[in-house]
Amino acid sequence: MHYKNPIQNLDYVVINNARMANTAKRLKENHEGDQDRISALPESILHHILSFLELKQAIKSSILSSKWRYVWTSLPFLYFDFGLFETKNLKQSKAKSFEKFVDRVFQLRDTSSVIERLNLNCSGFISPDPQNLINSIYTWILIGLKRKVKELYLDVPFGPKHFKLPSYIFMCESLTKLELRGSAAPQLCIFLSNLPNAMSLPRLESLVLQSVQFGGDDTPNNLFSKCPVLESLTITHCVFQSNLVITSPKLKHLMIDLYFPGTNKKDSTIKLNTPSLLSFRCKDYMSRDYYVETYLSVLVKAELDMTPGEFDANGILQLEGNSRSLYEQRMMKLLKAFHTIEDLTLSVWFFEINAWDCSAIYPVYTTSMCNLRCLRLGAGLADRSLKMILNLLMNSLQIESLVIEINKAIFTTPPSPYWDEVDLTTSANYESLWETQEPYVQYMMHELKFAEVRGVQGRLNELVLLQFLLKQCTVLEKVLIYLVDEQSPNTKRKATKFFHKLASFPRASSTSAILCV
Repeated sequence: MHYKNPIQNLDYVVINNARMANTAKRLKENHEGDQDRISALPESILHHILSFLELKQAIKSSILSSKWRYVWTSLPFLYFDFGLFETKNLKQSKAKSFEKFVDRVFQLRDTSSVIERLNLNCSGFISPDPQNLINSIYTWILIGLKRKVKELYLDVPFGPKHFKLPSYIFMCESLTKLELRGSAAPQLCIFLSNLPNAMSLPRLESLVLQSVQFGGDDTPNNLFSKCPVLESLTITHCVFQSNLVITSPKLKHLMIDLYFPGTNKKDSTIKLNTPSLLSFRCKDYMSRDYYVETYLSVLVKAELDMTPGEFDANGILQLEGNSRSLYEQRMMKLLKAFHTIEDLTLSVWFFEINAWDCSAIYPVYTTSMCNLRCLRLGAGLADRSLKMILNLLMNSLQIESLVIEINKAIFTTPPSPYWDEVDLTTSANYESLWETQEPYVQYMMHELKFAEVRGVQGRLNELVLLQFLLKQCTVLEKVLIYLVDEQSPNTKRKATKFFHKLASFPRASSTSAILCV
């Protein structure tokens, strides 16, 4: 039997232990190195890491190490949300606990640190006497302004009876973004009036006003004029005492949503003096008259969702006197101001209100929409609407993408019959629709590659419109047809027959494909 030299065995153990020790040492050094590398990160990176945490959790990071102990005290982003706030203190109300928490955060902050973003969201606050919290909010806002806050987000649905926006907000030279949000309920909106004469927001680039009630006649107009570098403006559910004038030479993005049923929609005007505007979204009543006072040479995108009025309990549109004719003129005037646009969306009521007098659209096209590339339309597709759509298409021959969404609930006139319920060879309806197309058949659309029609019901005018596109579009690649959301056997039968009929029509493009979804 062969025996191993015990000295050799000992040498092996010593060498092996040394290797294990070295390995453990390296692992430890690497582990410690990882800790050192994280702790040695710049404070701005640590702040960025903590910005993904709820503020209470960010504060708890102070127990990780001495390095992290005071990191949170200089956080540049402070987000206080009453709705998300949780407390285990059963001896005092949630409102009181929230107030104390925010106070404590400000008390323990590094007084030399800048607050870049301050978000105070008090939505959901319920109290018979909210004045204590409101007074605290005034103090918190003032602290933020003194710390050179750049972005201020304020959501305070207390109503003008309790909360009046402090005027010193509008003399802050550091603000670049300001959002003021009240509640949609009129009694809970933010009240804004008596702005200071020395008002100036020289760095403000973005302004959001939601559920704000302006007290003075010229208050909003003065506000906009004191923001010389404003680039983005959003106005939602606000109440104005007089006509609105938006004068902003550098404004690029404008969104106006003043549509909220049940409110006083007295006739008023909104004037736009915004030569640098790139995008415009508007949802409003046609009773409000819009004036574009400058040439919008750089406007790229617009969405117009205008409603002519309210509906009664039976779903009938309520229009007064000669309002229909007046609204037609207003919509045409607004569309004409956008004749250089590239991307346009028009809601269903644009066509339905104008379909009563198709001649109203002709003056619009003394200058064609030669830059339009993408067009989205809402339509009821009553017979008169078809002529409006064809007018628009034939004066926008550079269109590359067309989307039409048919709203089956919107018919101000009786809809056309289903195509398979009439004799296409003798139908007066069919002949009339093709006569509608005669002025346009000389125009070929050489750019349209994609068309999508949603909510197809299988009606005669839908068939004529799609047949027209197939006949006039020379480079059409794809036509997507989405049927109306009804799963009855009769609907499926009609859809199948409709699709087969459409597939039999001649096409100007040899590469076009029709897909029915």
